[in-house]
Amino acid sequence: RMDHATNFTKWQQNFRELRLYAQRHGTTYVLDAKNNASLSHWAHRQRRNYKLRKEGQKNFLTAARIRQLDAIGFEWELTPDRIKELREKHDEKLKARARAKAMTEAEKLQNCHNAKLWRR
Repeated sequence: RMDHATNFTKWQQNFRELRLYAQRHGTTYVLDAKNNASLSHWAHRQRRNYKLRKEGQKNFLTAARIRQLDAIGFEWELTPDRIKELREKHDEKLKARARAKAMTEAEKLQNCHNAKLWRR
């Protein structure tokens, strides 16, 4: 079992990781759970503890932690429609990155071709 100091440090590490994730992805819902399983589980536990707290049940979420999560726009309750919306945005970003990468590869080939023509 973790002592209080270790638990505090671990929570802060996960919080910082989620804050960076949110800055990169525009959401605190960890969409690519396969690549971020630990972070995804941690965020889910925060939501579950928040629900327990609202119901007056035993939980491990302090008011200070709630304030920290609120400060980064943590979404406490995610409806199926909101999750679908976030997944669609995420998928579109992935497709756009793939298109940009493909374009970059095509441009490299074109530049190489142009250089060969110029040397003639």
